[in-house]
Amino acid sequence: MKRVSRMMLFGVVFLIFSLFLCVNAYAFTDDGSIENDILEISGADKIDTSYVQEYLDEYSIAIDDADSIRNISIKTVLSAVINIFIEKVQMPLRLLAISVGVIFITAALKECEADSSLNCRSIAVLVCAAGLCPYFAECIETTCTAVCEGADFLSGFVPVFSAITLFSGSPGVSGVYSSAMLSFCAVATSIATHILMPVLSCILALSIVNAATPVLRLAALIGAVKKLMTGALLLIMVIFVGLLSLQTLVASSTDSLSMRTSKYIVSSSIPIVGSAVGEAYSSVVAGIGVIRSSTGAFGVICVAFISLPVLISAFAMYTAVKSAGFVAEIFGVDELKSLFNDISSVLSIALAVLVCFFLMALICTAMVMTMVKG
Repeated sequence: MKRVSRMMLFGVVFLIFSLFLCVNAYAFTDDGSIENDILEISGADKIDTSYVQEYLDEYSIAIDDADSIRNISIKTVLSAVINIFIEKVQMPLRLLAISVGVIFITAALKECEADSSLNCRSIAVLVCAAGLCPYFAECIETTCTAVCEGADFLSGFVPVFSAITLFSGSPGVSGVYSSAMLSFCAVATSIATHILMPVLSCILALSIVNAATPVLRLAALIGAVKKLMTGALLLIMVIFVGLLSLQTLVASSTDSLSMRTSKYIVSSSIPIVGSAVGEAYSSVVAGIGVIRSSTGAFGVICVAFISLPVLISAFAMYTAVKSAGFVAEIFGVDELKSLFNDISSVLSIALAVLVCFFLMALICTAMVMTMVKG
């Protein structure tokens, strides 16, 4: 009789415990209290979003509100892109107007004698470069700054996202993602500061020299540097994403096996209510998975808001310079055509770096969000 009483008491205790877990799991979709507790424990509320806080406030996006992320529509995204484009396109249009004016003036010098025309065109190139290159240099600097700001944000976001991934029962994936992304942030900051900025500045200077002194043939050198840098970016992206995807796939399989084993042990070793406890465990893990997905989406959105304004500005600048090069070709001003084509090569490298940085952050975070089960 005493044995039966003990077994009943044991069953009641574990039944209450399992019901408590189920209620906590239900809280993920009810009042979100556990969700807020996990976000607070992980340090999500301390992520530095000062770079993009204006955009987050404008579109009411918050890390502790999954509905604000889930309710983002295609119309909202297109509206944001259009608004940023309208804001950033004014300067490129002004530069295009100035460039076309210089092209018209330089084309009028065709009526001069050959030697005089050559000298006047070289002077026109120098005048055009002196007036426009500060804006191109600012565009390059802004691109490098955006990469550094994105890396700074990821340095604070990655530990939080990794901690939540760890809470969801995926320690292997958490470790792989954390180590890879923190290394990527450090490398991206070093490249933007010590390689990208000096190299693009040197190419910009060589573009002016190449256009002002036709005797020197530097177009091939500029084109070679462009191909080298874009090829290096592509190679780095393929190696990094490929290696991370393989490691994440293996770690995800291992974590899934560990989670299933733990659930089986809990379900089979606890009398009477073992299956209920196992299901409650699965519900809690699934709830943490919702937090992980919303946090990952929030991080991707922040990186997008950091990169998008600079990307649109650089693309508008690139389009304006390319258009000026077409106009110079139409009017036969080869010196200015060479200048604008070389500057467009510089801007295309800056665009490639920014796109590569955003895509790597997006692909790696989305990979963890999709591969981790729960």
